[in-house]
Amino acid sequence: MTSALASSACLHRMQQLAVLNKPTCQDYRSKITFMQTRSKWVRLQRAHSPQVARRQACRAASGNPPLVVDGVQYTLSEAGERLKLWIIENGGIVHPSLAVVENAPSGSRGVICTEALDVDEISKNPLLLVPEYLYMTSQVARMGFEFYEEQGAPPLGELDQATQLAVLLAHERAQGADSFYDPYVASLSERPPNAWAMTDSELEAAIASLGRAVPETWKNEAVRTRQLFEAHAQGAAERYNKYFPITAEDFFWSMGHVLSRSFASHPQLGLAPYIDLCNHCGDASHPELAWDDDGSSVTSEYFYFVTNARASQPCAMRAGEELLIKYVEADVAPKEAFMSYGFVPEEMWAAAEMKMEIE
Repeated sequence: MTSALASSACLHRMQQLAVLNKPTCQDYRSKITFMQTRSKWVRLQRAHSPQVARRQACRAASGNPPLVVDGVQYTLSEAGERLKLWIIENGGIVHPSLAVVENAPSGSRGVICTEALDVDEISKNPLLLVPEYLYMTSQVARMGFEFYEEQGAPPLGELDQATQLAVLLAHERAQGADSFYDPYVASLSERPPNAWAMTDSELEAAIASLGRAVPETWKNEAVRTRQLFEAHAQGAAERYNKYFPITAEDFFWSMGHVLSRSFASHPQLGLAPYIDLCNHCGDASHPELAWDDDGSSVTSEYFYFVTNARASQPCAMRAGEELLIKYVEADVAPKEAFMSYGFVPEEMWAAAEMKMEIE
């Protein structure tokens, strides 16, 4: 199968999220004082999880009424609530005030704070902490795929990292409720946001929504990339559907999500449950790496955490405010951002205009 990746303008959320390349404890110890309270938080949240489950059941029984925060109605994401419970039950932390809603202030699905939090609370307690072992990664894909390789499947390691991860995601989607990752997979949108994954009419509307005149080559490249990935998806299905159920449609969907929401630390890619539901802000902070250990590398546990910060400084949150993260730096070309995310952050326009590089 020939990969379409080399000829497309696609972008990962290139951040220092080292899935395999662990930084030393000394690099981060001074930055993560709240890790000392992690055990207490996990105990409290696990004890609270049955109450969370009962509250979710009550909401479902009552027709899932709107979530009202500071007089504003939000549509609570039931998939987001289920994902929250899954993370808590597996040793992570989701601050009680956080909720995934379908109509966040940014205009799409996002994570909001349902009550005001002061700077002291933000600084001392984690808002979101996800264990590394809940990530779906290209490494996990290769390790898990050994089962099929023993049955004669072509080696997954022959393919690029994004394709490896997309195969894993398509595989887990086909498993449905039997998949360990089902709460995460179920939280992903039915349509990936990439410009190249859109229909012609959706693409025209997305270009119009940019509010700027862009060259016709943007549309042409999106269409050409869509065709490449359709062929790539068909090749993936033909390569592996003898060994497990995988359709071209599932792989196309998976590749869209991998290329729009995966976090990268060369050469590995990973999908970050709940963290990747946060929307982008150029002044926000990247998710960061933390660990919890007893001084022994054998028992170390690694986590990725998100806090509310602007220009690297913790900030208070208003009720109804979004928890935002930085996907990429401002020097990314606007066309690349559009191909991957379906939108262009304002700071990328500004940086490109300064360099006169809008193509």
